[in-house]
Amino acid sequence: MEHRAIGYCHDFVTQQLDNDGLSAKGHVMATYQTILIDGRTGGEGRYKFTAPDDLMERTPVRAMRAFMESVEAKDVLQGHQDYEINAAMKSPHHEVITTLGVLHLTNGDQAPFMAMISPQDFHV
Repeated sequence: MEHRAIGYCHDFVTQQLDNDGLSAKGHVMATYQTILIDGRTGGEGRYKFTAPDDLMERTPVRAMRAFMESVEAKDVLQGHQDYEINAAMKSPHHEVITTLGVLHLTNGDQAPFMAMISPQDFHV
């Protein structure tokens, strides 16, 4: 099955971890997953990234920023130059952060999206 998110889909890790699972700054890192859905086409991309292990305790906007910075670092969502978040919420019962927003593309178009961020081992 092929997944598509605004035309691109890759698995990636944002930082190389040392043998103890620590980042270069000494933060304990964890792996997270993001499902990104293109609001225009319904295309879906699934991404893995690493971030500090307390990411789910941070605000939803900071969690989305961590994901987008990892995406931008790897050029996964090529063709976008900026994004805006219109809504961000954290589920009170599950470790899921949901954001709604718009990618601003380099060609001037806009692509609405929905993103769901959770720990890699999250299961409903």
